[in-house]
Amino acid sequence: MLERYRSLPEVLAADPKEVQRVAGSVDGVGQIVGNVRSAMLRCLEADIASRPVLSTYTATIDFLRALLAFGPTERVAVLFLDGANGLLAAEIVAEGTVDQVALYPREICKRALEVGAAAFIVGHNHPGGGLDPSKDDRALTEALARGALALSITFHDHIIVSRKGWRSMREMGVL
Repeated sequence: MLERYRSLPEVLAADPKEVQRVAGSVDGVGQIVGNVRSAMLRCLEADIASRPVLSTYTATIDFLRALLAFGPTERVAVLFLDGANGLLAAEIVAEGTVDQVALYPREICKRALEVGAAAFIVGHNHPGGGLDPSKDDRALTEALARGALALSITFHDHIIVSRKGWRSMREMGVL
């Protein structure tokens, strides 16, 4: 597995059916890897859900990196927060290709209203490893900020993650 995927996080991020195909005759390996990944993500999610998300930014980054950073395609997750910045829901809202994902600010804001969120954090991965936001990443962040502001929802950050680390759009001054 490590020869094929290069690291344990990449094995855990792989599609369980693909892991099973690589494992060959070893029955159930794909399911076991999928279960380990699910358990790991639940532990990390429980860590950020146990207190206000912004008071434990490191745990939030760890969760987003585990959820997204090692995937083979671009994916977008949103952490929907209550008025005290407690986690209401963590959802994958879009999945794309190796270098792009279609995401609509309207849908994120709509979902925030549906779950009763007072705030949200967006995270997405760059499978190629780069951490610099693209022009589209910046435009999306600005559109999300405008939409959230119009609905009186706080947009805390847009975080780009990869196997090499992470980058905050707020810290970069985009938000």
